[in-house]
Amino acid sequence: MKIKHWAGYGCVTAERVKDGDCKLHVRVIGNHEQGLRTRWNDTAYDWLVHRFDKSAPERYDPTKMGVIIEEGFTSERNEYGNYTEQCDYFFIY
Repeated sequence: MKIKHWAGYGCVTAERVKDGDCKLHVRVIGNHEQGLRTRWNDTAYDWLVHRFDKSAPERYDPTKMGVIIEEGFTSERNEYGNYTEQCDYFFIY
């Protein structure tokens, strides 16, 4: 699905990935000047979790929850010659 970027402008594509190791695995693909990796775990939680899991806790609690972020680049180039970024978010709650 196409979603607004965490910085508040522009759009990226996000999809839920089936993964048994965590509660929620979301793959974000796109290209944005701010990057796809959020600066804080609570920002990632607020940005992605409730879009894909309506039953998740309302607020991020660092003592009970975790976020693992892996970033990389795909081999595809967009129309401007830039590589598309890919970032995987693993949420544990």
